[in-house]
Amino acid sequence: MSRKIVWAAVIVIGLAIVLMGSKGKQRAVAGVKDPLQTEAAGQAKMSVDGYDITVSYLYAYDISALVVSTHNYSGSGLRLEIM
Repeated sequence: MSRKIVWAAVIVIGLAIVLMGSKGKQRAVAGVKDPLQTEAAGQAKMSVDGYDITVSYLYAYDISALVVSTHNYSGSGLRLEIM
């Protein structure tokens, strides 16, 4: 057998194992509803490195979720004003 055929067989078997192993795994948390999206209106202003930025909100979300990890990203120098 040539090396190319052996490598091709290893790749095909590896892909089959990965695809079969991921089948049936549920990524959602049981009992948590899907997010509800509605139209919204509003803006937030912030200043970054001397640039004034305005973010306009188009949609609001009602989400039930499970927090599995957090990290504090404060200290970045961003200032946010909700209007």
